[in-house]
Amino acid sequence: MRILFLSHAYPAPQLITHAKHIETLAVNLARRGLEIIVLAPKILRTSKDYEENGRLKVIRFSFATNEKILGEYKNYLNWRILSLFANCWKALKKTIRETKPELIHCHFILPFGVIGVLARKRFNLPLLVSGHGTDILVLPQKGFFMRALIRLVLSQTDALTIPAKHLEEHIKSIYSGARPEIIPMGVDTDRFKPEREKGNIIFSSRTFYPVYDIQTLLKAFSEILVYFPNYYLELAGDGPMRSELENLAERLKIARATRFLGRLNHNELAEHLGRARIYVSTSRSDGASVSLLEALACGAFPVVSRIPANSEWIKDGQNGLLFEPGNPSDLAAKLKQAILQYPTYSPLIPLNRELVIKNANLDIVCERFINLYTNLINAKDKAR
Repeated sequence: MRILFLSHAYPAPQLITHAKHIETLAVNLARRGLEIIVLAPKILRTSKDYEENGRLKVIRFSFATNEKILGEYKNYLNWRILSLFANCWKALKKTIRETKPELIHCHFILPFGVIGVLARKRFNLPLLVSGHGTDILVLPQKGFFMRALIRLVLSQTDALTIPAKHLEEHIKSIYSGARPEIIPMGVDTDRFKPEREKGNIIFSSRTFYPVYDIQTLLKAFSEILVYFPNYYLELAGDGPMRSELENLAERLKIARATRFLGRLNHNELAEHLGRARIYVSTSRSDGASVSLLEALACGAFPVVSRIPANSEWIKDGQNGLLFEPGNPSDLAAKLKQAILQYPTYSPLIPLNRELVIKNANLDIVCERFINLYTNLINAKDKAR
């Protein structure tokens, strides 16, 4: 089975935190015998145009990049995006002719779902589109034209997947005929597992962008450090707000206990998460959070913002704690509760790992996608 992934980004040495869930899926599908071709924009000029590892091939096409991922553009429809569309279409035609895929799998409804729809009609290939979050929660709010493009993709794709139940109502508010299949982001539970010894570590793996609101975590930690001076805060990730956040840590006088770890690869992230006692996500919006699932698999007790993506997995006061988004005092109170009552909560932590193994284990997720690919390809063959 030969599958063509069309993605907004693909991890490179200097871009390892972006689209890592897409990389995880691609790598593990290839390990299961599928031929996976990934076509993605060359965001960093230093990235390789072509990489090959067994059954996985990565092709990056050039465009008028200023080395930003798509989500960093304030104006989504600008001349750089138009350059991306034109160059992607050219590269896609060439890739399809050379690799002869049996199915196109587009990640994110926009922008590449539109190109996927064009390719579906031009090359008579089955099309699967996976919505992830921003394309469902944020882009439709940018005006009628964006909603119209999303509606077009939803009405023309052969199948649609989303990673969380709460996204379904948003999808159907745009196109009532949508029938999304819910497939969570997969976690490699063999890699992401608890360490024997937990440290006094509060850990966050959200990147440094406004939506993830790391400043709220820093402010809350400044309150926690007064009561628990032996605790440390570890921040894994990077982004345009890094300098601002480092300066805030200095002003709050928590720099000595705050570790900015930078970008971590999968193994490094699993190691740090496995040692962490508490995991925090201050995100104000998420489609689904693979970071949360990785933390649950690693046995870190979750203290996360009260948003739908988190509430699907965390029941407040049962297997984790929820706080009001953007409220440092509420977060500090919940962190204090988690630390003081950790002996009470710790017996529940293995149940969180079992929750991930049962519902979002990478093996299960890969099998569900393989079944979906098989059904779509067989249906197209019968129709020919």
